Amino acid sequence: YAGEVTMCDTWLGKLLDRMEELDLMDRTLIFFVSDHGHSLGEHNLTGKIAYAMYPELMDIPALYYDPEVPGGRVSDSLVYNIDFVSTFTNRVGVQMPEPLEGIDLQAVLQGGSAGRPYVTSAFKDFVYVRTREHVLIAHFRNTQHQLFDLKDDPTHDRNIANDHRQLCEELFAKALKDADGELPVYEHETTWADGTKTARRVQY
Repeated sequence: YAGEVTMCDTWLGKLLDRMEELDLMDRTLIFFVSDHGHSLGEHNLTGKIAYAMYPELMDIPALYYDPEVPGGRVSDSLVYNIDFVSTFTNRVGVQMPEPLEGIDLQAVLQGGSAGRPYVTSAFKDFVYVRTREHVLIAHFRNTQHQLFDLKDDPTHDRNIANDHRQLCEELFAKALKDADGELPVYEHETTWADGTKTARRVQY
């Protein structure tokens, strides 16, 4: 993993160096994002685990370069990757044939907006809801709640769900709202090393 990160860092640097040599930096927008992180021993876990959508999995890099936006600023705004598509198309004046689901982040990037009030995600049988104050991880049937206070517990070590059932319900309702009232379920087939296959219904 460290080797792959080093490789990406090295070749991204080479790309930026070449762009500078070609005088492209003053007319280029750069978005550097990822899809998800990876647990490397945090919470005694390794890999990408559905019930463990903790910061190491969910807090992804999102770097933006615009020659007309001053650099060096860090934002803790809540955004989706799809927002970068809307930001890019609006920034360069591209008219899309159909409206995009993302929002334009120009105000966020210039420090004038706090972004979205909350974001949601899902992986296999679990959903994830994050506001600026809390994170909820729950089974898609609204069970197995994990609730974390981001101010007092940013690393997600103390589950306070049992003491805040109403808040869990309110946050889960946000996931339902984003899914238009019902979380989708798909058939999923797994092929094991010995060639056997198992099928189950999972939510994504």
